[in-house]
Amino acid sequence: MEELLCVLLDCCRGDLLVLENVGYDLGEIVGQLWFEGFKPSLNTITNEIFSRGQQELEAAVKKKLQERKQEQEAILEGIGYGGCVEGYNQLQEEIAKLEGLNPENDMKWFCNYLDTSCWFSNNEDIYQEYLADEIKAIENNMGFNF
Repeated sequence: MEELLCVLLDCCRGDLLVLENVGYDLGEIVGQLWFEGFKPSLNTITNEIFSRGQQELEAAVKKKLQERKQEQEAILEGIGYGGCVEGYNQLQEEIAKLEGLNPENDMKWFCNYLDTSCWFSNNEDIYQEYLADEIKAIENNMGFNF
């Protein structure tokens, strides 16, 4: 069976380990690649895995930003009734940091069989500070750590 997969994915036996911990539906990924006119290979599959991770990261940033803006609005409404100006200002700083994130530019990856990896090229400290739980979930889905 491994020999067949190696031929179909244009890789060696050991390279198949790259897909071992992926949480995404690999059948769906391969089907999408075929539909888009790409020949599925180990490298095109891992490229799609990272692309999905990047999309998840973008959604996580947007969600976190929306949550912080809602918290800020709630504080703003309460300022007239003794609300916390410090909390508002702290949220404003966090919002500014989150608005400066761009997963499309900040996340990079390299697909080359066993040498496949992904990393943050920018703002890793901000991602880890404000989106640590979301990053762990994304890493679980991708089967790779940043």
